[in-house]
Amino acid sequence: MLVISTLKELYGLPDELFIEENFNEPLSGKLFRLSKIDLVYLFFEFEKRLGLRIEESELHDYGFSTINDITKALEGMTK
Repeated sequence: MLVISTLKELYGLPDELFIEENFNEPLSGKLFRLSKIDLVYLFFEFEKRLGLRIEESELHDYGFSTINDITKALEGMTK
């Protein structure tokens, strides 16, 4: 899964965090502990890796804050 592999690569997060029950946890919360700046870098990294521009509409209602939300946004853009 692109989202998980990117998070591991960029932030060195341990494998233990990547269980399905955590996929709706906010990446900036107590569990993943990413900063706002980390999320911005993550956003740009996906744009770069996929060669696309993530639309502003994907960011409404915290649409880029969890593993599941990011996965849904990216899947919708690559179809």
